Amino acid sequence: MKLRSPHPQRLLIETIDALLQNPNARILDVGAGSVVEKNRRAGQFALAEKYAQLTQQRGYFGLDVEIGANVAFVADAHLLPIANESLDGVLMVSVLEHLHDPIRAVNQVARVLKKGGVYFSYAPFYHPYHASPHDYFRFTQEGYRYMLREFSRVEIVSGGNYVAVTNDVLSHAFGGTRIGRTFARVFVEFLMSLLFRAFDARQNSDLAVGFAALAVK
Repeated sequence: MKLRSPHPQRLLIETIDALLQNPNARILDVGAGSVVEKNRRAGQFALAEKYAQLTQQRGYFGLDVEIGANVAFVADAHLLPIANESLDGVLMVSVLEHLHDPIRAVNQVARVLKKGGVYFSYAPFYHPYHASPHDYFRFTQEGYRYMLREFSRVEIVSGGNYVAVTNDVLSHAFGGTRIGRTFARVFVEFLMSLLFRAFDARQNSDLAVGFAALAVK
């Protein structure tokens, strides 16, 4: 079980809600794939329902490197096939680490957004290797702010700090065997969840599972 701060999901839902207020909003979801189904499988039902509403917007377009349920463009995030200053919002959830030049991709986002357009992204600081199809980078909060330096306003929140990272390490280390999974259920899922609720939010983000950012052009 992953232990996560509610702040990234809150920030994403707030972003989606703001975009839903404008029925004519043009929205690009980079790495869209089967995003609704993925969130439902992860037990994030409130977020899945918000995404379901968003995908029904006439101005919603998904982009990915392969065909998927919500994919309108099969294209490269390093060279978005979108006109300058034509979008109201761009979403890029757990995509930046898979790009060989994430700064170039963020600059592409800045190019296609209208003035006042919003860009939500999430990227890991600690996370096991996970190729999809590649896995290149991890991001500190300082590095994240540098990538977003051309935006007028940036809010960055942690997905969970020291306790969340420790939980992920133990789950990854012991989850490969039946005995390990039993240990993970008893120790990781129960005891670590108590520690997470009691201490994680009080810690700084020098060691975090990842960061979510909302940037306004």
